[in-house]
Amino acid sequence: MNIPNEILYNPIFWIFVSYAIGAWLSNIIINSSLNKYVLDKHFMSDKWTNKLGILHFGWIIRHSFMRVFNQKIKYKGKLNQEKLTQLKHEMTLAEVGHLIAFYFLLLINLLFIYLKLDWRYILVFFILNIIFNFYLVLLQQYNKRRIDKLLK
Repeated sequence: MNIPNEILYNPIFWIFVSYAIGAWLSNIIINSSLNKYVLDKHFMSDKWTNKLGILHFGWIIRHSFMRVFNQKIKYKGKLNQEKLTQLKHEMTLAEVGHLIAFYFLLLINLLFIYLKLDWRYILVFFILNIIFNFYLVLLQQYNKRRIDKLLK
Protein backbone atom coordinates (compact mmCIF):
# COMPACT_ATOMS: atom_id res chain seq x y z
CA MET A 1 0.00 0.00 0.00
CA ASN A 2 1.45 3.33 -1.03
CA ILE A 3 -0.22 6.22 0.83
CA PRO A 4 1.40 9.65 0.30
CA ASN A 5 3.16 10.94 3.44
CA GLU A 6 1.21 14.22 3.24
CA ILE A 7 -1.95 12.23 3.98
CA LEU A 8 -0.48 9.45 6.07
CA TYR A 9 1.13 11.81 8.60
CA ASN A 10 -1.64 14.40 8.72
CA PRO A 11 -3.85 13.83 11.77
CA ILE A 12 -6.02 16.84 10.89
CA PHE A 13 -6.87 15.20 7.55
CA TRP A 14 -7.83 11.95 9.27
CA ILE A 15 -9.91 13.73 11.93
CA PHE A 16 -11.91 15.65 9.32
CA VAL A 17 -12.39 12.52 7.20
CA SER A 18 -13.61 10.67 10.29
CA TYR A 19 -16.03 13.53 11.11
CA ALA A 20 -17.43 13.45 7.56
CA ILE A 21 -17.92 9.67 7.73
CA GLY A 22 -19.39 9.95 11.22
CA ALA A 23 -21.85 12.69 10.21
CA TRP A 24 -22.97 10.76 7.15
CA LEU A 25 -23.44 7.44 8.94
CA SER A 26 -25.05 9.00 12.03
CA ASN A 27 -27.78 10.52 9.85
CA ILE A 28 -28.45 7.09 8.36
CA ILE A 29 -28.55 5.44 11.81
CA ILE A 30 -30.71 8.12 13.44
CA ASN A 31 -33.23 7.98 10.59
CA SER A 32 -33.44 4.17 10.69
CA SER A 33 -35.01 1.68 13.06
CA LEU A 34 -31.93 1.96 15.31
CA ASN A 35 -33.10 5.44 16.37
CA LYS A 36 -34.75 4.34 19.64
CA TYR A 37 -31.76 2.21 20.65
CA VAL A 38 -29.31 5.04 20.06
CA LEU A 39 -31.42 7.72 21.76
CA ASP A 40 -31.57 5.87 25.06
CA LYS A 41 -28.08 4.29 25.09
CA HIS A 42 -25.83 5.27 28.00
CA PHE A 43 -22.27 3.97 28.28
CA MET A 44 -21.39 5.08 31.80
CA SER A 45 -22.72 6.55 35.00
CA ASP A 46 -22.32 10.07 36.33
CA LYS A 47 -19.80 8.68 38.83
CA TRP A 48 -17.44 7.55 36.05
CA THR A 49 -18.11 10.73 34.11
CA ASN A 50 -16.71 12.66 37.06
CA LYS A 51 -13.78 10.28 37.57
CA LEU A 52 -12.69 10.60 33.93
CA GLY A 53 -12.86 14.39 34.03
CA ILE A 54 -15.58 14.70 31.41
CA LEU A 55 -17.11 17.74 33.12
CA HIS A 56 -13.73 19.52 33.11
CA PHE A 57 -13.42 18.62 29.45
CA GLY A 58 -16.87 20.13 28.87
CA TRP A 59 -15.69 23.35 30.51
CA ILE A 60 -12.70 23.42 28.16
CA ILE A 61 -15.02 22.93 25.17
CA ARG A 62 -17.30 25.78 26.28
CA HIS A 63 -14.36 28.13 26.83
CA SER A 64 -12.22 27.37 23.77
CA PHE A 65 -12.39 27.65 20.00
CA MET A 66 -14.29 24.35 19.93
CA ARG A 67 -17.46 26.01 21.21
CA VAL A 68 -18.23 27.34 17.71
CA PHE A 69 -18.34 23.97 15.94
CA ASN A 70 -21.85 22.62 16.59
CA GLN A 71 -24.27 25.44 17.27
CA LYS A 72 -27.27 23.07 17.13
CA ILE A 73 -26.46 21.62 20.56
CA LYS A 74 -26.78 24.89 22.44
CA TYR A 75 -29.92 25.63 24.40
CA LYS A 76 -31.18 29.16 24.87
CA GLY A 77 -34.38 30.36 26.44
CA LYS A 78 -36.91 28.85 28.81
CA LEU A 79 -37.25 25.12 29.36
CA ASN A 80 -39.55 23.67 26.77
CA GLN A 81 -40.22 19.96 26.21
CA GLU A 82 -40.18 20.30 22.41
CA LYS A 83 -36.87 22.22 22.43
CA LEU A 84 -35.32 19.74 24.87
CA THR A 85 -36.42 16.80 22.71
CA GLN A 86 -34.92 18.45 19.62
CA LEU A 87 -31.72 19.21 21.54
CA LYS A 88 -31.48 15.57 22.64
CA HIS A 89 -31.91 14.51 19.00
CA GLU A 90 -29.09 16.85 17.88
CA MET A 91 -26.86 15.62 20.71
CA THR A 92 -27.53 12.04 19.69
CA LEU A 93 -26.53 12.87 16.11
CA ALA A 94 -23.30 14.42 17.39
CA GLU A 95 -22.68 11.51 19.77
CA VAL A 96 -23.19 8.82 17.14
CA GLY A 97 -21.08 10.78 14.66
CA HIS A 98 -18.19 11.01 17.11
CA LEU A 99 -18.54 7.34 18.05
CA ILE A 100 -18.35 6.31 14.40
CA ALA A 101 -15.39 8.67 13.91
CA PHE A 102 -13.70 7.14 16.97
CA TYR A 103 -14.01 3.62 15.58
CA PHE A 104 -12.91 4.74 12.12
CA LEU A 105 -9.76 6.38 13.54
CA LEU A 106 -9.15 3.30 15.66
CA LEU A 107 -9.09 1.26 12.45
CA ILE A 108 -6.73 3.82 10.89
CA ASN A 109 -4.52 3.47 13.97
CA LEU A 110 -4.44 -0.30 13.46
CA LEU A 111 -3.49 0.34 9.84
CA PHE A 112 -0.63 2.54 11.08
CA ILE A 113 0.54 -0.30 13.33
CA TYR A 114 0.39 -2.67 10.37
CA LEU A 115 2.39 -0.19 8.26
CA LYS A 116 4.92 -0.02 11.10
CA LEU A 117 4.77 3.73 11.51
CA ASP A 118 6.70 5.34 14.34
CA TRP A 119 5.07 4.30 17.64
CA ARG A 120 5.19 7.93 18.89
CA TYR A 121 3.04 9.04 15.98
CA ILE A 122 0.61 6.17 16.60
CA LEU A 123 0.38 7.09 20.29
CA VAL A 124 -0.22 10.80 19.56
CA PHE A 125 -2.82 9.87 16.95
CA PHE A 126 -4.57 7.58 19.47
CA ILE A 127 -4.58 10.32 22.14
CA LEU A 128 -6.03 12.82 19.65
CA ASN A 129 -8.76 10.29 18.83
CA ILE A 130 -9.59 9.91 22.52
CA ILE A 131 -9.75 13.69 23.00
CA PHE A 132 -11.58 14.71 19.83
CA ASN A 133 -13.97 11.78 19.61
CA PHE A 134 -14.32 9.52 22.64
CA TYR A 135 -14.44 12.28 25.26
CA LEU A 136 -16.99 14.14 23.13
CA VAL A 137 -19.14 10.98 23.04
CA LEU A 138 -19.00 10.76 26.83
CA LEU A 139 -19.82 14.47 27.16
CA GLN A 140 -22.88 14.04 24.93
CA GLN A 141 -23.90 11.04 27.02
CA TYR A 142 -23.72 13.13 30.19
CA ASN A 143 -25.72 15.96 28.62
CA LYS A 144 -28.37 13.53 27.35
CA ARG A 145 -28.78 12.18 30.88
CA ARG A 146 -29.29 15.74 32.11
CA ILE A 147 -31.93 16.35 29.44
CA ASP A 148 -33.67 13.08 30.34
CA LYS A 149 -33.91 14.26 33.96
CA LEU A 150 -35.43 17.57 32.81
CA LEU A 151 -37.91 15.81 30.53
CA LYS A 152 -39.17 13.65 33.45
